[in-house]
Amino acid sequence: MVMIETVSLDSAASFVDLLMPNNPAWEGAPWIFRGHGDSRYDLLPSMERWDHGMERFAWEPYLLSSVRARLEQVYEGKSYIPFAEAAETHTTIDFTQRLVRAGLQAWGSERFVRDVMVPAGHDTEAFYRMQSNESAYGRLPLVAMAQHYGLPTRLLDWSRNALVAAYFAVNERLSDAGSEVCVWAFNTDAIINFAGVDLVSLPAFGYNNMLSQEGLFTRVNSQWVVSTDNSDNQHLDKAVAAHWNAKPTVSTAFRKLLLPGSQAAKCWLLLHQLRVSAYRLFPGHSGVVQTQKERLAAIAALGHGVPD
Repeated sequence: MVMIETVSLDSAASFVDLLMPNNPAWEGAPWIFRGHGDSRYDLLPSMERWDHGMERFAWEPYLLSSVRARLEQVYEGKSYIPFAEAAETHTTIDFTQRLVRAGLQAWGSERFVRDVMVPAGHDTEAFYRMQSNESAYGRLPLVAMAQHYGLPTRLLDWSRNALVAAYFAVNERLSDAGSEVCVWAFNTDAIINFAGVDLVSLPAFGYNNMLSQEGLFTRVNSQWVVSTDNSDNQHLDKAVAAHWNAKPTVSTAFRKLLLPGSQAAKCWLLLHQLRVSAYRLFPGHSGVVQTQKERLAAIAALGHGVPD
């Protein structure tokens, strides 16, 4: 038994072959996949990578200081204080307000949307209640929507399709082949009966990109990290390891598939031939244009032209 199995591939062809949905390597378990353009990247969500996300946003100064002070008081002496959770709540409130004012659909609970549109949404105590009681306020669909459109959150994007993950990995290396790319595979049976990690799926209606990408999310529970008194557990693999080491439910929780960056352009072209490209993953005009640009970058990286 091994928590993380590392597999190194030398060629784009062998990489794609291993990631094909019908490959026996993925049979018998609910695997999900995530692509990294640099194999050194951690399984850490964007909000946790942004210095807790807080200073990067134009919070009203009184709210920033008051929320920080409140959290430091509540979690005094802990190695991990959930500043990122507070930043995520604020981001979601601001995102929801802007959606409503723009006349766009806000996919969240009516209670959350209603409360953030009144002055109480700016009150420190009201804010703290919305952060502390996520299930009652039902903000998770809006958090996922914010993540899907590019705002930093505590969610990590995954796909049920390994080839989609491979696309996102190699796409980052079309113009810079210096680093290994990787696809993480996560056997979600590893978190059965584990409260430390949430698996988040949303209805496809209203999320065209998510539907095309077969997307879903994971999120490490901040309160569980606090309870472990180990700030490293905000990393998904470390959180899963804490559970797996105590009571392993699967023989392998993660596989990390590595490919030299020099093979990224060839891999992109193989995926394109399988119709795993931006025009399929981002339906619409922008996806078509993005595919054209990426194809030119892949051709330039290989130094020759290729057929469609």
